[in-house]
Amino acid sequence: TTGNPKGVMINFDTLRSYHQAAKRDFQEFNLPEFLHFISYLPLAHVVERVAIELLSIDWKSSISFVESINTFPENMR
Repeated sequence: TTGNPKGVMINFDTLRSYHQAAKRDFQEFNLPEFLHFISYLPLAHVVERVAIELLSIDWKSSISFVESINTFPENMR
């Protein structure tokens, strides 16, 4: 978001719940065993932590991080 930070604390149970839901949601896609993720969201973003970092551990996958949102197309190449 572009607003002022709210200082919300996210506990482990919340992250675990998001992680389990993401795993369940992605299972229906029949994804291959090894994936390569490209991360463009800030690492402080909860979706980034769950959908990219935790799922990449589950699926033994790798992650590439873009330099900035401005270089995203170049980094994709």
